[in-house]
Amino acid sequence: MDTNIPINSGVSIVICCYNSQNRIIPTLNAIAKQIIADFSVEIIIVNNASTDNTSTITQNTWNALNAPFPLSIIEEKTPGLNAARITGIKNAQHPIILLCDDDNHLYPDYLSVLVKTFRVHPEVGAVGGQGIPLFESQEPQWFETCKGAYAVGPQLPESGYAWVLYGACLALRNSACQKLLSSNFQFIGTDRKGNQLASGGDTELCLALRILGFKLWYEESLKFFHAIPTNRLQWSYLIRLHEGFTSAGVYHDIYQSYLSPSPPKNYILDLFKKWTYFLAVCIKYYPQYKQAQEGNPLILNYIGWKQRVVSWPLILPSLVHKKRKFAEWYKHQTNV
Repeated sequence: MDTNIPINSGVSIVICCYNSQNRIIPTLNAIAKQIIADFSVEIIIVNNASTDNTSTITQNTWNALNAPFPLSIIEEKTPGLNAARITGIKNAQHPIILLCDDDNHLYPDYLSVLVKTFRVHPEVGAVGGQGIPLFESQEPQWFETCKGAYAVGPQLPESGYAWVLYGACLALRNSACQKLLSSNFQFIGTDRKGNQLASGGDTELCLALRILGFKLWYEESLKFFHAIPTNRLQWSYLIRLHEGFTSAGVYHDIYQSYLSPSPPKNYILDLFKKWTYFLAVCIKYYPQYKQAQEGNPLILNYIGWKQRVVSWPLILPSLVHKKRKFAEWYKHQTNV
């Protein structure tokens, strides 16, 4: 396993865009201000079925900034964040790949700290930092208790190994990604497509890398601004977002079972036990849920429990099939 980051290494910044013309300019401005020492940088824009002027505005903005790093724009017609990420990863030329969202504004030292972190931790396949919220309008009273859903705030109390990392500014070791792709890895769940709030591709990437033997590292000194527009600061948006997280969690359970010291022997029986438990929890807390006001964490918890109860019976046949396919992939990896 080649985990070394050469001294003259570089970073491939992959930005997956869907109708990003109103978000991309400050993102590019922040990248242009990066403090670069002994490494190279390239930017890969994956234009994922956009219907606006994302490509034109991106190129014009970069030219106006005197194009400090090479920038390429790749069209990915298959809608969905997972497809866009894979396209970006396949085209990355440098040892480190940074998945920078179109609303992430990097601190000036972000890339320098990132390269140093990968050099210091050769066992690590992915590195994450902390987002600083950049509000377009007044911060809601409930935001502080729910900020993790927006990929902002510390991911751990301090720098250290993580179980998973959020997708905003998630950095990957290219050699680890290539090992993953060469193993015929396929996402089990879906991620965002257009305006849909499905999610979970970032968590799948992290868990798959862990199965391949790589560790994950949270670095508290890696910081970026995460722009949050007014429409995403609505309680109704957070509920939809949480529904997407919980639905994806049904698929993440498959990974978790294989990473557990004691995986269940009977997958269907284990699912039924979990379904019964969440049904009982929903019944128990239903009266409190109905009386809860906006901002009460119980509402989000209840939505999570309910999604589990509703999702499992509806997708059980496909879930069992995906579990079987995943088991084949896992067995092949552990025997390599």
